[in-house]
Amino acid sequence: MQNWMEANIKFWPKTFWPPQSPDLNPLDFCIWWHIERQACSVRYKNIWL
Repeated sequence: MQNWMEANIKFWPKTFWPPQSPDLNPLDFCIWWHIERQACSVRYKNIWL
C-alpha cells in the first residue's frame, strides 16, 4: 500500500513543513521559500539601505 501511494500520490517533502512552530503553517512556509528563491535567483550589483 505504501509503495502504491508513493508511486501515485504526490506528497510534500519534509522541507515544506516548518520545524514545530506554532506561528507558521505549511502553506506560509512553502510560499516564503518560493519567494526567497525567486528574490535570490538574481545577483544584484549593490544593495545599500
